Order: sequence, then C-alpha cells, then structure tokens
Amino acid sequence: MAAKPASEKTALEKSKAESQKADVERKLNELAKSLSEKEARQEEAHQALKKADQAISDANKRLRTLSAERRGVENRLAQLRRDGRRVESELGETERKIGQISRAQYLQMRRPAWQSWINGVSPGERTLETALLGYLQVAQVRAADDLEKQQADIRQVADETRTRSNELTRIQRDEEKSRTDLLAEKKERQEAASSLKREIADTQAELDKLRKDQARLGSLVATIDARLEKERAAEAAAARRAEEEAAKKAQRPAKVTPAPSGTAFAKLKGRLVDCRCDSGQQRNGTHPRGNRKTACRRVEQTHGSSQK
Repeated sequence: MAAKPASEKTALEKSKAESQKADVERKLNELAKSLSEKEARQEEAHQALKKADQAISDANKRLRTLSAERRGVENRLAQLRRDGRRVESELGETERKIGQISRAQYLQMRRPAWQSWINGVSPGERTLETALLGYLQVAQVRAADDLEKQQADIRQVADETRTRSNELTRIQRDEEKSRTDLLAEKKERQEAASSLKREIADTQAELDKLRKDQARLGSLVATIDARLEKERAAEAAAARRAEEEAAKKAQRPAKVTPAPSGTAFAKLKGRLVDCRCDSGQQRNGTHPRGNRKTACRRVEQTHGSSQK
C-alpha cells in the first residue's frame, strides 16, 4: 500500500488547527457579547448606587429637618406647659382675691351703719370702702377672665402642638424606616456590583487567554499553510521529474541480453533475427520492408564468416 503524501497529512493538521481556531473565535464572540452585557449591567448598577446614595442623603436631610422641628415643637410644648402652670397659679390667686373681696363686701353690707359709726368710720369712708371693694372685685373678675382666656389659648395651642409633635414622630419613624430600607437596598446593590465586577474580571481574563490562543492558532495555521505550500510544490516537482523520467525510459531502446555460450540457443546465433516483419523495423536497426531477406542473409553470412 502506497504511503500517503506528506501534504495530505499536513492538510489534515491544518484543518484541525483551523477548526480549533474557529472554535476559539466563536467562544471569543460569545464572551465579548457577554462582557458587553455585564459592563452595561455594571453601569446600571453604578447609576442605581448613585441614586441610592442621593436618596439616602435626602432622607438624612429630611430626618435632620424633622428632628430640628420636633425639638422646636417639644420646646414649644414645654413652654406652653410652663405658661399653663403660671396662668393656672395666677388664676387661682385671682379667684382667691375675688373670694376675699366678696366676703368683705358681704360683711360690710351686713354691718349696721351705727356699728361703723361706733368703730369710728364715717358714712363717707364707708361709702368709699364699699366703692373700692366693688372696683377691686371688677378688676379681679376681669383678670380672672383674661387668665381663663389665656389658659384656653394655651390649651388649644398645646393640643395643636402635641398633634404636630405626634405627626412629626410618625413622619420621622417612616423616614427612618425608609432610610433603613435604602441602606439595605444599597448594601444589596453593592454586593451585586462587587460580584459583577469579579465576573467581569474573570471574563476579561478568559478573553485575554482566548485572544492569546487565537493568535497562537493563527500563527500555527500560517506556519502549517507555508509548510503545506512547500510540500505541495515539492510533490509537484517530484511528480514532474517522475513523468520526465518515465518519458525518457519510454524513448530509450531495450537492451538485448546475450545468450550463454555452448547452449542450443547459442548455436542459433546469427540465424535468429529479432525483427518486426509487420513494421519492417529491426530492434538493432531498421531496413526497408523489401530488403528483409537480403538483410537476414547478410547477417547469416556474417555469422558464418566469423565461425570460419
């Protein structure tokens, strides 16, 4: 069985290398697409983190504002409580004075005029004392009315302030919960971004490795291709030389092997003429078809002469 040409083996080697290179390029395209998608997701994650940071910053500002407002409301409530206690004390003192004046008026009304005269109080002085008690009573009643009004206002403002304080407490609680949720969401996004960053680094490393493989296989294919061209050129040259050699052999006359001496075949030497009667061509020469017998006879005579 004839051996396969070297170029055929090299062609198979080239086909295998090209197949490996095509597989590497396919993986490169897939990884490049995957890397592009991951980088897009990474950019989205960065934007989301920025938004989360801004949302947390806004929440912190709102919480600081709410805390300051709550402190102001609490201070206002404390002041209202102090004002309420003060007004309540003043109102109690005013009511006590009103009671004292009312008792003095009552006693003066029940005291007979003669008794006042005996006590050295003139009718004019008694009249003046009665008028003074009436003025004091009116003044204290007005003061009590004002204090009651202040007390009512304080209570109203205190109720409104407590309502606002409760509302601020609820808002602050919601804001703190929202801030906690934002911090948890930010942490999750940071972990996802870190994981995505590692994936991108791994993909990039794999891409670099595949690019090196692509370059190596490309160089290998080029080397094999150059070797294949040389082998095919050498095989073509060898084929041409073989054809030329075969053509030369076809044109070269055949050698006649001499018969061994002393044999029956040797006794016939000179009598047997290797010729081609049809074409008239003798292997040792050519002669016209009409001169065949003359030529053969000359050969026999020559042979006979040599034997003599």
